Amino acid sequence: AIETKPHGHGDVHALLHTSGLARRFLDEGRRWLIFFQDTNGLFFRAVLATLGVSADNEFAMNSVAVPRRPKDAMGGIAKLTKGRYGR
Repeated sequence: AIETKPHGHGDVHALLHTSGLARRFLDEGRRWLIFFQDTNGLFFRAVLATLGVSADNEFAMNSVAVPRRPKDAMGGIAKLTKGRYGR
């Protein structure tokens, strides 16, 4: 049996389907969708290469993982504030 974490990262896939957003993206001709579901900023160093490998190999899905140990404090939490340009 496969156990899933309720309201965990997997919820986004069900929501894309049940909300109709996945169908809309398909109808709009979108070919790629990237999920960033972690606080580890190192992902952004690999995302373009991962997308390129996925496109070259015609992958339907690809994922990137970062090795961790349990309770490893790894991540890049940020606080967004209104800057001088109003953003």
